[in-house]
Amino acid sequence: MPGDDELITKKNCADRSGQILAAIKLLDDRLYHDNGHISIQTRLDRHERLLRAMCWALSIAGSALIVSLIGFLLRALSIPALACVILAALWLAVVRQGRRGNDKPKG
Repeated sequence: MPGDDELITKKNCADRSGQILAAIKLLDDRLYHDNGHISIQTRLDRHERLLRAMCWALSIAGSALIVSLIGFLLRALSIPALACVILAALWLAVVRQGRRGNDKPKG
């Protein structure tokens, strides 16, 4: 049993929790703002988000380019049978590529 001067009071709990919260804030500040500069974790996170956005934008632009090229070829050639053959070949290529990515080695 603690002595009379070691009793835990509401004031002591509030003071101690304030100290703990201040220490957590200090650690958080050091983790994300090291000496006034952005930390490496924050930089890496920003770079990762930027790369994801760039990949997304490039894939959309590439898809639009491919679609417009196919549309141009189909209009220029104006042969419906050839258009069907080209679309079927593209569809088969996409399906085969998807199946290759899903194959798992047995063992």
